[in-house]
Amino acid sequence: MRYLAGLLITLFIATSCVEYKGPAKGTFFDVLVVMDSTKHDSQVADSIRKVFGYDIVTLPSPEPAYDLQFYSLKTQDNLDFARNFKNVIFAATLDGEGNTSSYLRSALSEEVLQSVKNGAVKGIPLRDRWATNQWALYLVGNNQEELAEFISESAQQYVQTLTQRELARWDQEMYERGRQVEVEDTLWNDYGFKFAIQHDYKKNIDTVGFVSFRRFLPDNDRWLWVWWQDDVESVGFLDPEWVNQKRDSILKVKIRGSREDSYVTTEYRRNVITEPLTINGNYALETTGTWKMTNDLMGGPFVNFTIYDKDNQRLFMVEISQFAPKYTKRRFVRQFQAMGRTFKTKENFEGYPEPESDSDEQNSEE
Repeated sequence: MRYLAGLLITLFIATSCVEYKGPAKGTFFDVLVVMDSTKHDSQVADSIRKVFGYDIVTLPSPEPAYDLQFYSLKTQDNLDFARNFKNVIFAATLDGEGNTSSYLRSALSEEVLQSVKNGAVKGIPLRDRWATNQWALYLVGNNQEELAEFISESAQQYVQTLTQRELARWDQEMYERGRQVEVEDTLWNDYGFKFAIQHDYKKNIDTVGFVSFRRFLPDNDRWLWVWWQDDVESVGFLDPEWVNQKRDSILKVKIRGSREDSYVTTEYRRNVITEPLTINGNYALETTGTWKMTNDLMGGPFVNFTIYDKDNQRLFMVEISQFAPKYTKRRFVRQFQAMGRTFKTKENFEGYPEPESDSDEQNSEE
């Protein structure tokens, strides 16, 4: 009993010393940039705007990747607010005389300060430092010129970590109202792949090597499809040109409008960008851009994932698109990117059954 009592006291002391962190505050896409007010129009601020606030040019109308809010430290309440923000950047120079420079000089260890003085450290990422689900970053340099140059040339790595954190948040937010686990399990068992499907997508086409779902609302129509091919021994042919041509050939047959001669195709007059990534261990290419309806006045954003399952020698295409003229598109594209990253393939998949139905087309019009 004495041993047990002592253990309980030890556990109580240990748990009572654990610092409680509340959830970070702020909305998607918002980034708080903490700088002295006299530096909001400086070289460093301009570099931050260029690197973190760049335009997403693959949308029907460009939108900023992140909404930057420049903020100054004047009181302890200002500092507390900044420390609880969901996405926050503290940027200052060691030679500065303002509050942000003073804060960073006090927050960093002597070893780190000396490394900065020696030119070795410019960016310090902080994960969940003051709040849960938080992305934070210190950007510090000896002077304005040095720090601005570092941000312009090397801070893209931090944009990538911010985007990954945002995608993880979208993943949590999208499925709060539920997932169609039974549908996902059916895809897994019958076709050897699955991905997280929101609660209100309905199956639309189920035919050999192709399945699609649609989430139809009168002013916000969304659809997704998966195409696959077996016995693909290598993907040396895989490049952006092949992806676009293959996509267009699938769209022409499977995703059609209400008119006989209308179908979805890529809008090449706008930017179409393809980038490599890895999705749950599989090599993939992510393509973003806009689609248009031939012989009709319709269009919108799309996100395409071309994924190679090397173990099973299977090549997949997963595409998610939207038609919603009344809405800005940035947040939906982020959702599509998060959804595509949930795609998984089954190990040692040995084939799939014949589909229950054999519809050939999807009407993408309202």
